[in-house]
Amino acid sequence: MSCVRVCEELIFENPARLKRVMNALSPSSVGILKLADEHEFYGDEIMADIFCRTAGVQIHNGNNQPMVPWQRLDEKYFAICYEDPTQIQIKFFFVKPEFRRQGVLSEFLTEMMKMNKRISANTESNEMTRGLNKMGFKFGGICDDKETLLFTWDPERR
Repeated sequence: MSCVRVCEELIFENPARLKRVMNALSPSSVGILKLADEHEFYGDEIMADIFCRTAGVQIHNGNNQPMVPWQRLDEKYFAICYEDPTQIQIKFFFVKPEFRRQGVLSEFLTEMMKMNKRISANTESNEMTRGLNKMGFKFGGICDDKETLLFTWDPERR
């Protein structure tokens, strides 16, 4: 079942299941949702992503292998990522305004690079584009929406 379909079912067709999913949200998920809403940062998309993961929807990579979702929330940023044995997909990355321009993205990316996996990230942000370029990510193209840019880092191309 697609993420969109799960959200439609939760919101419109099965309020009891929606309540169970809401009650099952981890404290970090609640914190991420609050920050995304407060800063108008992809709130609907993040909510759909978190609800689908909490409801048990499995995400697969291009080779039809399951990707393991994980998220991190700390005092400076939040990240939502998907990982399989060979790659990490940074789905959402948000730095709190008071910590911007302090190397938070670089620290996070350095930590991810130590895992020695291919890393991909999509962005519309000039700041993130500069940060990705600075860390050696290569431009991979423009996404279907014609606004989002794809960047990749491959440990074999260091």
